Order: sequence, then C-alpha cells, then structure tokens
Amino acid sequence: MNALGIIAHYLHWHYTKAFAEVFGLWLNILWFIKEFFSFSLLIKTFFSPWKRLKDTGSGGVGGFFEGLIITTIMRIIGIGMRTVVLVFGAIVMTTAFFGGIIFLGFWPILPLLVFVSAVFGMWAIIKNI
Repeated sequence: MNALGIIAHYLHWHYTKAFAEVFGLWLNILWFIKEFFSFSLLIKTFFSPWKRLKDTGSGGVGGFFEGLIITTIMRIIGIGMRTVVLVFGAIVMTTAFFGGIIFLGFWPILPLLVFVSAVFGMWAIIKNI
C-alpha cells in the first residue's frame, strides 16, 4: 500500500469511526462520574442523618431531647458531608464536560497538527545541519 493510501485510510478512520468512538468514550466518562458520585442518591437522602446514626433517647422528656439533639447533629453532619461530595462531584463533572468539548473541538485539526509538527521538526533538523 502506498503512502497516499495509508493517509487516506487514516483520515477516513479519524473523521468517522474514531470520532464516534471518542465521543462514546466521553459519554461513558460522564456516566461514570454521575454514578461514582451518586448525585441522585445524595439528593434524595440530603436531609438524612449521617450514616443513619440517630438516637431515640432513653425515655422521658430528657431522653426525648437527648435523642432530638443527637439526631439533629447527625443530620447537620450528613448535610455537610453530602454538600461537600456534591460540590466536588459537580466540579469533576463540569471539568470532564468542558474538557471533552475542548478535546472534541480539537479532534478535527489533530491530523493537521501532526503534519505541521513534522514539517517544523524537519525544518529544525535541516536548519541545524
């Protein structure tokens, strides 16, 4: 196979099959981040006590308020922890989303960058001889 045939096959692959596969990989990464951080579960259980720790108290008025205070503290800790995880997950998701858009935006010009890099590399070699 001649060099032009190889280049033609590469360009056909680059702009058809490879582009679709890279797009699919990007969607898989976004899906993984969504599942890893469990956004829907964290939102559903946002006001739940941390690690489901709560106290029903030992009985009587004092026991009731003891249980209320402990359960309230565990809910506040749960809200804080879930907020931290949601914010960090949102940062990771946003970074992956825009990083994918930027990468897919550069994908069409990558073969040109390879060619330009080769030309400048050869020029630098010839210039230093």
